[in-house]
Amino acid sequence: MRVAPRAAPTTAWEEPATAKARTVVGLDVHAAKIVAAVLDAETAELQCFRMAAELEKTARFCAGLPSPVRVAYEAGPTGTGSRASWRGAG
Repeated sequence: MRVAPRAAPTTAWEEPATAKARTVVGLDVHAAKIVAAVLDAETAELQCFRMAAELEKTARFCAGLPSPVRVAYEAGPTGTGSRASWRGAG
């Protein structure tokens, strides 16, 4: 039996995305609210914010943080539509 060779992991060749970020944001998206955990990678300060589930305001909030910013969000049913909105905002 012949087995195809495994592809080498790309993580060995790439720098982690967080290494390029000044600010790292995690968003927990719900229908009525969004909770953001914001980590300043230079100072290691962690802050949490609760805001209304308004995608444009959330995009402006993230854009106003010290750059470069990396954002991750929970991809539940509410988060699915959020991606397109935030991606358009940059």
